[in-house]
Amino acid sequence: MYLVVDTYGAFLGKKSQRLQVEIDGKVTEEYPFMHLDGLVITSKGVSLSTDLLSALIGNGIMTYITDYRGEPVALISSPALHATVKTRRKQLLAIYDSHSTEIAKSIVRGKIKNQAYLLKYFSKYRRGEKKNTLIDLAEKITSRLGELKKIPNLPVEDTRDTLLNIEAIAGKYYWQGVNVILKDRFQRREHRGSKDPVNSSLNYGYGIIYGRVWQAVILAGLEPFAGILHTDRSGRPSMVLDLIEEFRQFTVDRPVISIFSRGREIKIDKKGLLSKESRRLVADEVIKRLETPHSFKGKKHTLSAIIQIQARNLATAIRERKDYKAFTGRW
Repeated sequence: MYLVVDTYGAFLGKKSQRLQVEIDGKVTEEYPFMHLDGLVITSKGVSLSTDLLSALIGNGIMTYITDYRGEPVALISSPALHATVKTRRKQLLAIYDSHSTEIAKSIVRGKIKNQAYLLKYFSKYRRGEKKNTLIDLAEKITSRLGELKKIPNLPVEDTRDTLLNIEAIAGKYYWQGVNVILKDRFQRREHRGSKDPVNSSLNYGYGIIYGRVWQAVILAGLEPFAGILHTDRSGRPSMVLDLIEEFRQFTVDRPVISIFSRGREIKIDKKGLLSKESRRLVADEVIKRLETPHSFKGKKHTLSAIIQIQARNLATAIRERKDYKAFTGRW
C-alpha cells in the first residue's frame, strides 16, 4: 500500500517494525513496513525521524514529497539503487539507434489506445448524442495509430517531432471527449498553475503516480533523466515522463473523471489550491486504482505492480534491443 500523509504538524516515527503517525502528540495510525510500498508526503509541516528514514530505506520503501499541487519536491531512496551501470550505458546511447523510434512509437501507441479505451468506457454510461460523440472521438483517436506505421526506421532524434505531433492530435480529441463527459466543469487541459477543480485534481493525481513511476524507473536500473520520447532537459526526468504516459488514463484520469461524474464535491481554496479534504479524496481514489488487480499478460497484478513490470520490460528492451509493448487497459 501507499501511505499519503497530508496533515500539517504530523510526526512520523518508527516503533519496532512499524511506521507511526503522531498528531498533537498522540499516535493515530500504525503501518507495518512489510505492508508499505511507498510513503507520499503532500503537506508542509510534516516531520519524520532519521530512524524512520533508515528503516524505510532498509525495507526498500521510497519517500516521495510533493507540494500542494502534486509537483515533485524530493525523492528519498538508497544510493545503492543507482548502482546498475550496464542498463544506463545502453540507455544513454539508445537515442542514436533506430530501435529508439520503435520504443517511442510503442509508448505513443499505448497512450493513444488508452485514451480511446477510456472514452469508450465512459460512453457505456451515456446515451444518445453524448454516447455517439464519445465513440466518434475515440475512433478519431485510434485513427492516429495508422500514422505511426508511416514513421521511418531512424533514430528517435529524427522522428521525435512527428511522434509528438501525432500524440498531440490524439490528445486534442481525448480532452474534447473529457469535455463531453464533464460539460461545463472542464473546458481544456491545463497543467501548472491551474485553479479549476478538474485540472487541479488531475495534476495532483499525476503527482502521486509520478513518485511511483520514478521509483519503478530507479528499481529497473534506468536513468530517470535520460528519456527516449521526451527530450533531455536540465532537471527534467524524461524517462519518468516516458513511462508515465501509458498509465495516466487508467490510474488518474479514470478515477478523477469518475469523482466529478458522480457529483462528489471538489473544493478550491482562496489560494487556488485543492482543499485538504479534496486532496485526500483524490489521493484515496488514485491509490485505490493503483492497488486494484488488473489482467496483464494472462495474470492478475495491481496497477502498481504493472508499473514496475513495465519499467523492467522497458529496461530490457533498451539493454537488449528487444520489442517493448506499452501497457493498455481494458474498458
